[in-house]
Amino acid sequence: MKNRSSTSMQLECGQYCWSMTIGFRAYLMNISSNVMLDARLDWDGAHVFIRTPLSVPVNEQFATCTPTTYSLSWPLPRLPMLIPWPGPHATREMPMSRLPETMDTQSSPVRIMESDIRMASEEPMWMPSVLGLSAGAVMRSCVRRTLVQAKRLMCVFLLLTDLRWWTLELVTKSSLSDCETYDQMKLIGARYFYKGYIAGGGHLNSSDYTPRDYEGHGTHTLSTAGGNFVSGANIFGYGDGTAKGGSPMARVAAYKVCWPIINDGDFFDADILAGFDMAINDGVDVLSVSLAGDGSIEYFMDASIIRSFHAVSKGIVVVFLGGNAGPFPATVLNVAPWKITVGASTIDRKFPSYLIIGNKAYESYVVYLGGHSHGEEDTQTDYDRVTQSHYDFLGSFMGRARKLQTTRSWSFLGLENDEGEIPASSLWNKSRLGEDVIIANLDTGVWPESKSFSDEGIRGLIPSKWKGICQNQFDQSFQCNRLKLIGARYFYKGYIAGGGHLNSSDYTPRDYEGHGTHTLSTAGGNFVSGANIFGYGNGTAKGGSPMARVAAYKVCWPIINDGDCFDADILAGFDMAINDGVDVLSVSLAGDGSIEYFMDASIIGSFHAVSKGIVVVYSGGNAGPFPATVLNVAPWKITVGASTIDRKFPSYLIIGNKTYEGQSLSQKSLPEGKLFPIIFAGYANAADATAKQAEMCEARSLDARKVKGKILVCLWGGSGSKVYKSWQAALAGAKGMVLANNEAAGNRIIADAHFLPATHINHKDGLALLSQLNKTSRSPVARITTPITLLDTKPAPVMAFFSSLGPNPVMPEILKPDITAPGVSITAAYIPKIGPTTYVYDTRRVSFNSMSGTSMSCPHVAGVVGLLKRLYPDWSPSAIKSAIMTTGHIDPNRAMDPGLVYDLETTDYLDLLCAFGFNQTQIKSLWDRTYACPKRNIRFIDFNYPSITVPNLKRPVIVTRKVKNVGPPGTYKASVCRPDGISVKIEPDTLEFKSVGEVKGFSIKIQPAKNGGSKDYVFGKLTWSDCRQHKVTSPIVVKQI
Repeated sequence: MKNRSSTSMQLECGQYCWSMTIGFRAYLMNISSNVMLDARLDWDGAHVFIRTPLSVPVNEQFATCTPTTYSLSWPLPRLPMLIPWPGPHATREMPMSRLPETMDTQSSPVRIMESDIRMASEEPMWMPSVLGLSAGAVMRSCVRRTLVQAKRLMCVFLLLTDLRWWTLELVTKSSLSDCETYDQMKLIGARYFYKGYIAGGGHLNSSDYTPRDYEGHGTHTLSTAGGNFVSGANIFGYGDGTAKGGSPMARVAAYKVCWPIINDGDFFDADILAGFDMAINDGVDVLSVSLAGDGSIEYFMDASIIRSFHAVSKGIVVVFLGGNAGPFPATVLNVAPWKITVGASTIDRKFPSYLIIGNKAYESYVVYLGGHSHGEEDTQTDYDRVTQSHYDFLGSFMGRARKLQTTRSWSFLGLENDEGEIPASSLWNKSRLGEDVIIANLDTGVWPESKSFSDEGIRGLIPSKWKGICQNQFDQSFQCNRLKLIGARYFYKGYIAGGGHLNSSDYTPRDYEGHGTHTLSTAGGNFVSGANIFGYGNGTAKGGSPMARVAAYKVCWPIINDGDCFDADILAGFDMAINDGVDVLSVSLAGDGSIEYFMDASIIGSFHAVSKGIVVVYSGGNAGPFPATVLNVAPWKITVGASTIDRKFPSYLIIGNKTYEGQSLSQKSLPEGKLFPIIFAGYANAADATAKQAEMCEARSLDARKVKGKILVCLWGGSGSKVYKSWQAALAGAKGMVLANNEAAGNRIIADAHFLPATHINHKDGLALLSQLNKTSRSPVARITTPITLLDTKPAPVMAFFSSLGPNPVMPEILKPDITAPGVSITAAYIPKIGPTTYVYDTRRVSFNSMSGTSMSCPHVAGVVGLLKRLYPDWSPSAIKSAIMTTGHIDPNRAMDPGLVYDLETTDYLDLLCAFGFNQTQIKSLWDRTYACPKRNIRFIDFNYPSITVPNLKRPVIVTRKVKNVGPPGTYKASVCRPDGISVKIEPDTLEFKSVGEVKGFSIKIQPAKNGGSKDYVFGKLTWSDCRQHKVTSPIVVKQI
């Protein structure tokens, strides 16, 4: 038994604020020091007792305590205070005493605030009769009827403004008139529950301890169920009318269990459980719960299952959402038979706008307000145990964090589902989100203040192997975070030697271009809710390894002589990253476009890194769709191409009876329902510009007198980027812009942050639009709709049009790129220094930006590598590479359990270089250990790569490979999808593995068809599969000569 002590306190009129439930736990807070104590309030009819098990010392002016059970009591003989008493109109005075003489009441005022902790077992039986309310109800004595009869100088005032916590406040006589007219009978209760959130790694400031809704979700759902009548309710004037809930005259109460997102979750089982308990005890009749739950049969491991059953057993009706994972079967949630589970349907209302042109035909366009799904699903395990101190404690289980909304890349790759739920089988779950892996990039630096690099949710000390620093001696404003962004350096001597100039303020790892911040956050950024660009793609941003530590190595500077990243700086960056102890390097830079392997810093630096066990991931270049343009083709690198995801941002051009779908991220939009004249830019050329220049909206090519107030149709081509053309249109006074692809651009469209309302359409639609404009006898009018966010678009993934293609221009026998990953319209962290277009005249500022390129694909793979590194720290870089490559388009969950891998050692790479013709002296620049080229003949096609490429097939050839078992024992059977016109035979076609680490070899006999065949590259695949889920697929690429 712990010791107890007690003291007395004085409460002066109007000086202190009570927010409490008598008989419940509460918080005792010293305002001047912000020290809070978990407390319990009791009343014996003459005294209020505050009992608190102290875990921290109280403010020294109050008392000096060691952790013990600390009891405070004060007799109540003096200050009048109204408490409802049994009987229809009776009242009773509750007097209060004075503090001890040693208490400094000015510097140590005391506040008592309501807690979210459940009722203790010694619940006093006096409360229902004294308060005239059910157990657990808040004192409500400031009711007009009581005050009119009592006519006291003081009253208890119930403050309910905007869902604030219930506050019982002592007020002076001057406030009495307000109190007399106050009659809050609608919102009769509000509580908040946070201990599960704190245990799960969350952090709350003192101002956060409130039931106030800071996200809007709870206010929306509660008002839908029981909101009062409110006339004139609308959104921007649409849907105007009288808002009301389903039971407008019902009393309502709010139980706050959701908080800012941590670890991809914002509501925790412990808090849901406590919320149910308190709602049951408070006496609610109906519970509306727009949260996910019971997605599995683990009924006794789910808070919503346990307490919803308790609620129903008490006669409370519990209504749950059914989830937003449709239209796929077997995705319904909250399926416990005692719950009412609700699906969503439409109502008989829409928001059409009509275009009338020429023949008076109407074209209806229904405004879609975006793909936001609030109120869903559980995401990951909460590794902290729920407390067993509850008075009716039945058992304990591992709580799960839950979340409300997600973004797209990682759900598209299968790490989470569309509702943000992380399946138990996900690599995210198995790898603990990449915890403690160190991911670094070589890029333009980093913006450390970005929320993507916050410490929130990061646990434990920095890995002991880390030797890096935060290089900020000339920029004290640059501070690495304590746990997430653990290092940053910059390298500039190569840039200076190349003719660059830096001011004293430039010597910093800070990112002034946005590229490095975007790529690093994509690989290892933390969870950030509400990430979007101008409201589009809104959701929770996160990197591939959200719990990884990250570091930035700045090697790129403002462009000089058509270059901004110099070899000397890249090499220095590699050396320091290796020395500092990184695990993964993401390098979204160009390199090794020639065979001069020993004259390329990226070749030398990446080889050193891989030989030290660091996985190096490179972008494959943006010179597509032309063949043999792929870059960074060294066999030890993971080279990444870009592909699409199943999300787009459509914006429609509506003209006459035609609708053209384009894409856009325009911040501005045209007025709803208003039509504007539309003109082809080629007819609006300035006096000193040609029609050809004008049609492509080049600089100073447009006549403002012809353009002003109109929608301008520009062609993509000539000089200037897509967004630059929108800038020129805006300068000329256009109201909107349609960017139509020329023939060379074809169907390649991307959403961009244009400077005015705009949409980008493909070549086919562009031709149709111009034809329609030419056929219209009168001046045509049209409108451009505001962009929206659409998910689950098909087909996806598709190779991005800009992504550089193979074959490998240096070693055709090594297939490159190795893998594709999301690289189109990727939303990630950005910098506030420049606008989203990077143009100096772009004054807009965003915290997140949408960017496209293999630069964006590269960190996606680096993030997945981080997860695999966490799961398999002893795997070689080549084993990790093989696990990723044998999935085709990156599939993180399959890479987690590849079954077989094509493994390589450092000497295998050196042997390949020997076969390529490099001598011992050259190879020594890569490898500082003793090595001699093998005397045996080495063929490129036998290099143990996860792909099989024969670029010059004239006669039958036998290719050899070997695979290592990294899964359970099993038997694998080969199957072949042969390339057109090619015969393929595998020998042996069955491989049996009895242990982990066992290696088996096989051969592939490839021969041309007898009747000849295509002289172009043809494609097939070899798949090794067991009777389980393992399918190890290698592409077969052949070109006959």
